[in-house]
Formats: sequence, structure tokens, C-alpha cells
Amino acid sequence: MKTRKYQAGMGLASWILVILIVGMVTSIGLTLFTPFHEHYLMEKVLDKMSDEPGLANRTNDILLNMIRQRFKLNNVRGFDFNKNMKIVRSSKGTEIVLDYEVRENVWRNVDVVSSFKKTVLLRP
Repeated sequence: MKTRKYQAGMGLASWILVILIVGMVTSIGLTLFTPFHEHYLMEKVLDKMSDEPGLANRTNDILLNMIRQRFKLNNVRGFDFNKNMKIVRSSKGTEIVLDYEVRENVWRNVDVVSSFKKTVLLRP
């Protein structure tokens, strides 16, 4: 049987390093969770709108107001509609294009940029 000297586990420095790494990964994960969750909620709203008949014939203002109300209901706040959302009318029909990016600061000058794009065709 080996002596206690050879059976030692991780030392204090190793534990501190493990805790720092787990803390960094958790911090980055929580930082990224919010934008991805909000985008999921926005996708859900737009997908439900694409299933509703007759929305393609509505004006842009009415569509934007409907989207604003539904986003507010799902607690999506601080979203710039004029900059990040377009309503395109073409021969295919009426499309709602959601195209934006979110920049989250992780630590000092280190940022994480998440880019999102979703296009939905509305039913006539």
C-alpha cells in the first residue's frame, strides 16, 4: 500500500483554477442565454403570425403594431423595430425580415457578438 504522500488529491491552486474556469464558463453561458432566449421568443411570435390567415393584406403600420404588442406581451423589450425589422412586399407575398445582432460585454474589452436572422412569409 502506498503512503499518504503519494495519495494526495488536488491542491489548493488546482481547486482555485478549476473554480475560475467553471465560473468563466458559467458567466459566458448566462451572458449568452438572454439574447438567445429573446430571439427564440421573437421567432415564436413571427411563426405564429405566419400561420394566421389574412395578415399579408394588412398595412405595414398595423403589422408593426401587432408585432410590438406581441413582443411586449412576451417581455421582449428594448428592441429597435425601425432598425432591425423590415416588411418586404414582393411577388412571393409579404415577408417579415428580422435581422439584427446583439453585442454583450463579457469582460473589459472582450465582447460576444450574436447575429440573428429570421424571415417569415405571411399568408394572404
